[in-house]
Amino acid sequence: MFPIGTQLKKDFPPYGTYVGEIKSFDGVMYRVYYPEDDDEEDIYEDELRTLMGVTRPDHSSSNMETQSAESPEQPDQENTVESAKPRYTVGTTFAKVFPGYGTFMGRIEFFDGVHYNVFYPRDGDREDLTEAELDELKILSKG
Repeated sequence: MFPIGTQLKKDFPPYGTYVGEIKSFDGVMYRVYYPEDDDEEDIYEDELRTLMGVTRPDHSSSNMETQSAESPEQPDQENTVESAKPRYTVGTTFAKVFPGYGTFMGRIEFFDGVHYNVFYPRDGDREDLTEAELDELKILSKG
């Protein structure tokens, strides 16, 4: 887990590299604020680890401090999620309600091993969803 206030650099091609700061964590995603352009985004821990060059704790003696700071079952739990076969396939369509905006049809574009990248043709938007989030939605067709 990364502490609130942690700073990171992220490349946004073709716009350049921006420095962001973690502002909050909701238990699933980190909210990162980029003051240079007054923008923010939600990022999963795996992406933060990649951006910051942090690997998952292993069981070597050189990594004991990191291990003791995290619960012992956390790495195993994360590895299980990543290695699990996805329940949803590319091309699966679903309906998602966005309060105040209506119901949108989404389509799974790809699966990165943890998150499903989905596309909403109605407005051209994209987002990453977890399997648990997809479980809560109405599936319209399997891919």
